[in-house]
Amino acid sequence: MENNIKKRKTRAEEKRIERKLKNVYQELLNRNLLPLKAWQGKKNIKITTDKKFRGVTFKRPFIVVEAAKIGTLKKSGKIKKVIYKGEIKQLGLLQDIEKEAIIYRDILPEIYKKLPNKIKKRVHFPKLIEIIKRKGSVRAIIRENIEGLLCGDYEKTKINILNKKDVEAICYVIKGFQKINPEKIRKKFPELPENNFFEIYKKKSEKYIKLIKKLLGDEYAAKMKKLLKKSKEIVPMQPMVLLSEDITTFNIIKMLNGKLGFFDWERPCVGRDASTDYERFILKLWTVPKLQKEAIKVTLKINQENPRFKDMFRASLVLFEGGYIFHDYFKRLKSNNLQKRKEAERAVLVFKKLFKDILDDKGVWQEKI
Repeated sequence: MENNIKKRKTRAEEKRIERKLKNVYQELLNRNLLPLKAWQGKKNIKITTDKKFRGVTFKRPFIVVEAAKIGTLKKSGKIKKVIYKGEIKQLGLLQDIEKEAIIYRDILPEIYKKLPNKIKKRVHFPKLIEIIKRKGSVRAIIRENIEGLLCGDYEKTKINILNKKDVEAICYVIKGFQKINPEKIRKKFPELPENNFFEIYKKKSEKYIKLIKKLLGDEYAAKMKKLLKKSKEIVPMQPMVLLSEDITTFNIIKMLNGKLGFFDWERPCVGRDASTDYERFILKLWTVPKLQKEAIKVTLKINQENPRFKDMFRASLVLFEGGYIFHDYFKRLKSNNLQKRKEAERAVLVFKKLFKDILDDKGVWQEKI
């Protein structure tokens, strides 16, 4: 009985999303845009007039549609395809299309202007073409489409796509994002969430410290506790910075002209640990350890003005997402799937070395920058 009720609720929600998808496609057609393909997260949705809309999930908040120009979208005629991104399920402050519109319209142009010339030549931020409002609230945006190779997935970076100069450029973009005064975006979006990173580290640390104790011994478990203690002292004293929460390889495209195209900006927040955006990007580089090392060096170099940055950076790498990825791959060592097990073995070796260097404060952490 209970399962039948759940199924009915699930199907009712799916039907609601299907109706919204139909509205999205009609909205595009009204703008002389022909929908070509659609997806939610990494899941493709079959574009069809069929009522089933195979592949749709009501659990994800956004629909993303690639569309082609039917009429004239811009007088220049240069933009042939666009990306429509709209809310189909409201999830509160964690993700919000209005924040993304603000980032595209107000923040990215300012970041680009302030980047060093050598970095400007390597990056591209898609142009915001239209902001769509419904009932007075921003509910969708249309932006320039960028084509090329996606640089990674949710857990790792693809090999043979990024190079050292690309890694340097990505680190500079993160730095540029954090140079924006958070109050500037808060004026337009007062509900911008604030992350208490020490509390996040404290909450996650118990599970990750147990893993380190099992793999590396009591000495390294003690060093993790020491890093947690340092975070408690350092993080509350840091200035508030704007954080993207999503500058990572699965949101970066290596374009056909060799530039890096950055997209997906609906998750910005503010917080007192400037290292967290770097660690999200750097941890996905475990498949290319040389690039991971280079990214650490560049990150330390461009944040030398903050004498406490290195300690925060070391802590966030092992106590935040790094601990999660390491823990997840460690569990996969017992997988029945040989391919998954082999990948996990490689990942665990890389993370063991990374964590040992971090906790010993040796290797790249003591090299001249």
